[in-house]
Amino acid sequence: MWSPELFATPYRSGAQGIVFFAVRLASGLISLIFPVILAGENGLLIDGLILIGFLLASLVIGTVGAPRTQGRTLEEIEIERYGEVVSNVDGGARGL
Repeated sequence: MWSPELFATPYRSGAQGIVFFAVRLASGLISLIFPVILAGENGLLIDGLILIGFLLASLVIGTVGAPRTQGRTLEEIEIERYGEVVSNVDGGARGL
């Protein structure tokens, strides 16, 4: 779930909704296929290998695709990604 955290606060809930939709859709589709595979002779082994493949793909994509933000401020990261600071930097205390 790194991807929603990469979005600035004003956009995060929308990004998180899209990610949840994609994950639930993929889970639903794969749940249609797994019972068919399990019915076969080596079904548990094949299902396990498919899940390990998804885990490894997620690891590689997340490791390679995650931005390097260590030691940088939120403002620096937002300027790099959006061209300006888009989050509320006062911690939500608007006008108080």
